[in-house]
Amino acid sequence: LPLAQLQLDTLDVSWTQVGDVGIGTIARCASLTSLNLTGLSGLTDRGVASLIQLTGLRRLALACTNISDVALDYLTYYTQ
Repeated sequence: LPLAQLQLDTLDVSWTQVGDVGIGTIARCASLTSLNLTGLSGLTDRGVASLIQLTGLRRLALACTNISDVALDYLTYYTQ
């Protein structure tokens, strides 16, 4: 069963090898309200930008990643 077809509300992939491609897949899980991406060294600003599709997301953990302030500005601007 593809990940996007699961009715997940919470997903924790912290400290795994998930990168931008995996985040793109996760971003198709429209039911997510909480996502923990802590410690994803392969996560970039581009991967974070794909999360804009998750309009129901209320909690997003991005600690210990390599993203920049640009990604945070992008998410904050487009989710207002």
